[in-house]
Amino acid sequence: MISGSRGWAKYYSSEGALFIRIGNLDYGTTELDLREKQFVAPPVGAEGIRTRVRPGDLLVSITGDTGMVGLAPEGLGDAYINQHVALARPAIPETAPYLALAFTSPCSLTQLWGAQRGVKNSLGLGEALST
Repeated sequence: MISGSRGWAKYYSSEGALFIRIGNLDYGTTELDLREKQFVAPPVGAEGIRTRVRPGDLLVSITGDTGMVGLAPEGLGDAYINQHVALARPAIPETAPYLALAFTSPCSLTQLWGAQRGVKNSLGLGEALST
């Protein structure tokens, strides 16, 4: 599991790759809410490669409203995550929809919320998928 990049505001663009933020996730669904979009012209190199989203990736909010889960759909196009979203890539891609659904269950959310720490709700990468 990896978290998104910090400091990408300088790469914001009116077009280009989708920049997935916490506002694109919601409780009770694994579908991304893409009514509000931010685009980026990502940097060349490791940060761009590390935070790039692929179809079937699980996206989990790890700060603020923690525990919202999205499933990156086929046909999403170029997309990247910001620092408030963690990305997990299932070893068996066919399990992604089931894992995403499992992480939205009340039991999983209770475990995630119990692992929060700090003044501002946040989850470490280890806690985000240890449920």
